[in-house]
Amino acid sequence: MEEIYPRWLNKGLIKKALESAGDSSVEVDTYGVTNATEPGDNYLSNFYRVTASVTRVFGPEVTSFLGKCSRESEDSKQLRDHDNERK
Repeated sequence: MEEIYPRWLNKGLIKKALESAGDSSVEVDTYGVTNATEPGDNYLSNFYRVTASVTRVFGPEVTSFLGKCSRESEDSKQLRDHDNERK
C-alpha cells in the first residue's frame, strides 16, 4: 500500500522549518518524503524523513530532517474518544 503523506508536509512548511532553524535566506528547490519508521512502530504517530535540495546564501546543499505527526486511524479515534469519555 502506498503511503499518503499529509498535504501540509509541503515546500512551504519545509521552508518555514529551515528558516526557524536560523537561515532566513533558504530556498527549497526540490524535496522528497519517505517513511522514517515502519508503519505502526509508533502507535499514534508517523515519522517521516524529509530530504530537500536547497539553495542558501553560500550555495546549494542537500539537507534532511525528521517530521512527526499524529496518525488518524480508526484505533486512534477510538482511543481518543474513550479517553474523552473518561474526563
